[in-house]
Amino acid sequence: MHPELSIFWYSVDSYRLFFASGWIFVVAFSWFYLAKRGFDAGKILMLLLVSSIFSLVWARLFHFFLYGDIYAKNPDLLWNTDLQWQAIMGGLIVGGLSIFAMSMLLRLNHWRILDVVAVFAGLGLVIGRIGCLLAGCCFWEETDLPIGITFPLNSLPHRHQVYQDVGGMFSSHAVHPTQAYEMIAGGAMFAFGWYLLKKKSKDGIAFLSICGIYLIFRLIGHQFRAPALEYSVPEWFYPMFYGVGIVVILLALLRKSYRRRLAFGD
Repeated sequence: MHPELSIFWYSVDSYRLFFASGWIFVVAFSWFYLAKRGFDAGKILMLLLVSSIFSLVWARLFHFFLYGDIYAKNPDLLWNTDLQWQAIMGGLIVGGLSIFAMSMLLRLNHWRILDVVAVFAGLGLVIGRIGCLLAGCCFWEETDLPIGITFPLNSLPHRHQVYQDVGGMFSSHAVHPTQAYEMIAGGAMFAFGWYLLKKKSKDGIAFLSICGIYLIFRLIGHQFRAPALEYSVPEWFYPMFYGVGIVVILLALLRKSYRRRLAFGD
């Protein structure tokens, strides 16, 4: 575990470095891909940057909603620039909605833009989870499987185990390699999305498919996630949220498939 990395004479927080690198990667490659395919480069850059700002702001606000008790004790955290205090899922949702809305205002093909951003977001997830692995955050429950990762003493997983009384002060249990699981999921999202782009599938199919894959992964993973210590929402909130999201995406995919059949007269 390396919560900080030394780059020349600078010491850099691992999570911040890879989180920012993943975000920059998604913005840069999405812009390049879309600009090379006839989209207005200036409009696309503005759209991606503004949606990124919306996404980061709302990721913090969603975190405030989910962990209100923490902010009640430490109100200044709401303005803290530390990327640790983010609800990434909430930020992604608002980021997607802002891309959709701005594309409509700028008269751009919103589904095609969402397709491309979602594809590169898969690799962005892989990059970001490298930072999680190095920092020891976003961990799941203990496991006896040989693929489990044992983090060092005083790491976040170890402190959580001590607090939950499942580990000793001088021993750390292995936990599921969550970060590796998410890297695999991110790689699968990218590979399948890239295949759909190259196949020239109907606009929106790649975006909806990638969102569906991610939500299914999060729904399964939630069963193994280490319980948060200070949730302000009931335990059923996330499973219900993922389940509703999956149903909505399936309905949207069926609707697009139905409209496609009508267009071809099937």
